[in-house]
Amino acid sequence: RERLLKSIFYVGFLGTLDTVLRRSGQLLSTILPKALAQLLPSKMVGFLLRLCLLHLPWALWAYRGPLSEKGSTRDDRGWSDAVTRSAL
Repeated sequence: RERLLKSIFYVGFLGTLDTVLRRSGQLLSTILPKALAQLLPSKMVGFLLRLCLLHLPWALWAYRGPLSEKGSTRDDRGWSDAVTRSAL
């Protein structure tokens, strides 16, 4: 359940970031004069750049980091009865 909630959070945050980047590119293309707007990459190039520079690194980080077994906050690998009974 924790991994599912983390996944939903990270996918939502990634979607928000992707939308901000996409909308800012669209806004930039409408604000710039036509001569400069033609220098901007096409929608497909923008999509591929976002995929390679945002989505793939994000997915690898999430899979190897907080969504991995080591990234889980709910496990008993560090449990010790001796420390539990300690006076400290």
